[in-house]
Amino acid sequence: MNNLQSSYNELFDNQKLFGKKIMHAFKPGIHSVLAVAPTQCGKTGSILAAMFLSNVPTSHIFLITGLSSVDWVEQSASRIPISNIFHRNTLHKFVRTVSRLDNVLIFVDECHIASKPGQSIPNSFAHLPSHRIVFVSATPDMNFFKPKNVLLTGFAIVRMPPPKDYIPIEHFLARKQVLQCKNLCASSQHILEIIPFLNAPKYHIIRTGRHAFHDLTIQNFKQVLDPNFVFISMPNNPSLVINDILSSPPAVHTFIFIKDTLRCAITIHKQFIGIVYDRFTLFPNQSSIIQGLAGRVTGYHSNSDIIIFSFPDII
Repeated sequence: MNNLQSSYNELFDNQKLFGKKIMHAFKPGIHSVLAVAPTQCGKTGSILAAMFLSNVPTSHIFLITGLSSVDWVEQSASRIPISNIFHRNTLHKFVRTVSRLDNVLIFVDECHIASKPGQSIPNSFAHLPSHRIVFVSATPDMNFFKPKNVLLTGFAIVRMPPPKDYIPIEHFLARKQVLQCKNLCASSQHILEIIPFLNAPKYHIIRTGRHAFHDLTIQNFKQVLDPNFVFISMPNNPSLVINDILSSPPAVHTFIFIKDTLRCAITIHKQFIGIVYDRFTLFPNQSSIIQGLAGRVTGYHSNSDIIIFSFPDII
């Protein structure tokens, strides 16, 4: 518990208060709590606070997710000093470990992922006895927790109010800094729309399509933009590697092309970002869009001038 207490002492007051609110929600008859927190609002710290305030031994505390992300594991482990951290591909180990214990407290981070019937998260709990569970997300599937707008028996819902210095996605919407993304493979002309926003040198993160569409997008950028700009292909690189780049100001405009990284719980360095551009799709999913690049640039110490190409009508 000492490592957990040391980490708890470093948290912000709003994280401690939300952690306390989560644990207080476990009243008689309540076995599960949905904790809703805006993107990049200090959710991980609030999870840590709830763990510490629970007085449950750390060996009986579990943090799991339906994400199949090593990035998530590494970032979570760097912030929360417990050993029981499992992602989608290791949930079988979670089931094996937790099934031998009692007085267990389980946190399901990004609980909207792999949570439908027959998917990884419900399949894991199907093999376990009843335990106290905290479901955490900025974009939970409320149809699960409140079918027909009636809260499930045994559940409670708590929400984290963002403090004054938090920059939400509404900030960017109000300033008309959220623009419609387009298919950057279909026409290089769409890329010309970003040129008016290229002022002082910044990093610009572009989420591309998969397979050959990744290289085609980079090719289109090189055709229409200044050849002195820097174009970096990082399709599958860990977020920690990308953050190393983002932490220092670029000498010239630098475009970083990614595929499926930088989603959900991942935090990125925002000070030197100019543009983020999410992948266009004909059938956008609201959770994926909010938890995508738009969600990564919200939060504390955010650069309030970032231009977001995404789906403003959905956000």
